[in-house]
Amino acid sequence: MRLCPKSTEFTRLVTIWGIYECLVLSMGTSPAADVFQGRVSNRLIDIKPRPPKTYIDDILAAREYNFEYHITYLHDIFTRLIEAGLQVNLVKSALCQKALEYVGFWVTTQGYKPLESRIQGILDMQPLKSKKDVRTFIGMINFIKNHIPKRAAILEPLTRLTKEMEKFQWKEEQKIAFETIKAKCAESMMLIYPHMDKVFDLYPDSCDIQIGCFLLQEGYALGCFSKKMNEAQLKYPMTDKELLACHEGLKYFSPIIRGGCIRVFCDHKNLTFGHGTVHTSQRVLRQKCEISQDFNAEILHINGEDNPGGDGMSRLPTKASTIQEKEIFLKQKIYTFDEIFPLDLNYIKKEQENDGNLIKLKSNPKEKDNIDEDIVCGVKITTYLDKVYVPRKCRDDLVN
Repeated sequence: MRLCPKSTEFTRLVTIWGIYECLVLSMGTSPAADVFQGRVSNRLIDIKPRPPKTYIDDILAAREYNFEYHITYLHDIFTRLIEAGLQVNLVKSALCQKALEYVGFWVTTQGYKPLESRIQGILDMQPLKSKKDVRTFIGMINFIKNHIPKRAAILEPLTRLTKEMEKFQWKEEQKIAFETIKAKCAESMMLIYPHMDKVFDLYPDSCDIQIGCFLLQEGYALGCFSKKMNEAQLKYPMTDKELLACHEGLKYFSPIIRGGCIRVFCDHKNLTFGHGTVHTSQRVLRQKCEISQDFNAEILHINGEDNPGGDGMSRLPTKASTIQEKEIFLKQKIYTFDEIFPLDLNYIKKEQENDGNLIKLKSNPKEKDNIDEDIVCGVKITTYLDKVYVPRKCRDDLVN
């Protein structure tokens, strides 16, 4: 790309042999990447029906039509690049592929997921030794955050270390979070491509420290979102936290879903009562207006056990309910059941013996039919409504 006379003055190099100027755009100059991508994008922007994706010197051209149309499409791209004075390196090019690498992801006709080499780089990392290492590690995780459910809750012990007033101490809590998030990266899920002519389904939920949601389309995952709540949001009542999860989830996925048909499935029934409700907070009123007016989203109620984006992984099914719940999750194509129990059952059994709420339930004649004992993974444990009863002391560990 040739430079005009005024621009060449800014590229002067003073050496012992004289003063030199660059006549063409050098990739060493700070605006070179932006200028180059702008020129490539401008040459390809008006290709019909949809231009290819460009990222600096990478061009991704994909079509859902037949092979002959794809060849014509590529010919149009190459012709425009030649007219612009740009060259294509055939050695680095991949033509007529069903799957390829693109900007750190493995892209296929069905969907996309992080490259195995990037995942392996995260798995090979040793325990962190400073705040700078923690920030670097969190940045690596955030690059693939759409593929990791419950990311904010898992990273909370590490995120806490990045605060200025927090002293760096690598304790057992941080070690567990570090190993857990690496395991989640190894299980990062495949995400499909959105279709604007189909319905978008958002499944939000909140817990004590984070909000999050899943975006699905016809039961397949488009992405997941999680965010740690700030100090003010932690004080919200539960209804406001659920509404915040809906609102932030819609904002996060706005570039994908805006203008489409959106359904929000929430296990908090109070959010379905929109008309005639008295709002005591301007914040709540503003959030509800944005949900209904900006996104034109319909909020529907769903039972907690059927909410794959919310309560699914925090429920502990026994053998009697595993098959039913497993069918729900396999239908949504989000979770695997390699690890059903996120806590040690022996630890839960020990805490059940001292849990005051469970003692009251056992002494209540009306709850007699709801309480039972079952052997789960070799441990005899108390169940309530065919679910493992989790004592209050264990619930924060379970959510984290």
